[in-house]
Amino acid sequence: LMRIQDGGETLMPDATIPAIMRNGLTWALDRGVMLQGLAELLTCTLPPGGFKVAFNLFPQNIRFEEIHALLAPLRDQLAAAGIQIDLEVTEYNYDRSVIAEIDRFRAAGYLVSVDDFGTGYSNLGSIKRFAPHYLKIDKSFVFDMEAASIRSSLIPEIASLAHAVGAELVAEGVENLRQVEQLRAQGVHYAQGYFYARPLPLDAFRQYLRDSAA
Repeated sequence: LMRIQDGGETLMPDATIPAIMRNGLTWALDRGVMLQGLAELLTCTLPPGGFKVAFNLFPQNIRFEEIHALLAPLRDQLAAAGIQIDLEVTEYNYDRSVIAEIDRFRAAGYLVSVDDFGTGYSNLGSIKRFAPHYLKIDKSFVFDMEAASIRSSLIPEIASLAHAVGAELVAEGVENLRQVEQLRAQGVHYAQGYFYARPLPLDAFRQYLRDSAA
């Protein structure tokens, strides 16, 4: 989760992404986030059994040659630390060219996720062609659960779709235990959100890992 520190001020993505796009700096951002994020992870004591790190890239930057070459020098260190890289693509941003690139990433051992699922126009056929490892349910579905809205009633259908294409399901934006319990009852087994942890600077993240291990 990218934050930019400008002096004493922390700038959030919604304030910085438009300026980054206007100035043609999307690859500089994606490149910097990947390299810094992985370098910092390699200084941490990660839990046994493997650790997944997801990068949500601008769609125009999902290019196998550039990313694979960028990460190649870290390949041995990442493997030794049990770190797997997951590339997230929002469903309204993928087209045939992106799918072709994703095919190459998958063949090279990268994980692939469809982010913000439910906000675009996917169907069983398109998701099966994309063949993601994870479908990430958009947080708007989770926020609407407690009001029992029509949108939230679609979660079991999304769970069935994920099962049909062999993908794991992840709920975004989980903020309380009631949401966790409802999601479990509807066939969702993984979640992320403030209920588990807020975005953390590196030192606080290291302490979070120590506390979790204890």
